[in-house]
Amino acid sequence: MTSVGGAELWGTYKIVSATVHWLDNDKVEDAFGKDPDGYVNYGKDGRMIVLVAYGDRINLERPETATIEQRLQLYETMFAYAGTYVSLRRGPSAEIFSDLI
Repeated sequence: MTSVGGAELWGTYKIVSATVHWLDNDKVEDAFGKDPDGYVNYGKDGRMIVLVAYGDRINLERPETATIEQRLQLYETMFAYAGTYVSLRRGPSAEIFSDLI
């Protein structure tokens, strides 16, 4: 079982923001647009699953009539991942390492 600061980490968490910090130019930017919508689930067995829709994702009234360009934009503005995780640091915030490449 994975824990952070003695507390168990497993459970489901809502993603409220995500940023990328580029080390080569010290720039920080939103990873999934403003106000992403998603969840991360950490299992007791060290497995995790993530599902995120970008905040600026288009909304179609009739998905069956979507153009190729709209379908591509929808594909490019959603992220899903499943794998394993390990907590790298103890404290009030955890750095999570997974086998995501």
